[in-house]
Amino acid sequence: MGFGDYLSCRNARPRTHVHGKAVSTGQAEGCLREFFHIGYWLARTYARGAKPLPDLEFHAEALPRVTQVERSTLRQLQEVARRFKETVEARNAAEAVALRVGNESS
Repeated sequence: MGFGDYLSCRNARPRTHVHGKAVSTGQAEGCLREFFHIGYWLARTYARGAKPLPDLEFHAEALPRVTQVERSTLRQLQEVARRFKETVEARNAAEAVALRVGNESS
């Protein structure tokens, strides 16, 4: 597959990620496979030092698997953010009181 073939393949794929639709595992692996081939070609063609092995291949099974984030995790993060905001507001109020007390005693 030449670079022109890559571009025509890339442009033929629907851009579902742009429209908020999920990208399938197969689409993601295909994109990473093509990215690997481009990187391999660049390294083999332009590297000044050691070149990649000629039999180097992409292995999709070596990719880390993503797990779904639970909705409760989002709620937990929102709770942490709420508590942080309350803490900052309480600290700002305490600092304002301390400044007033300091100015009154001067």
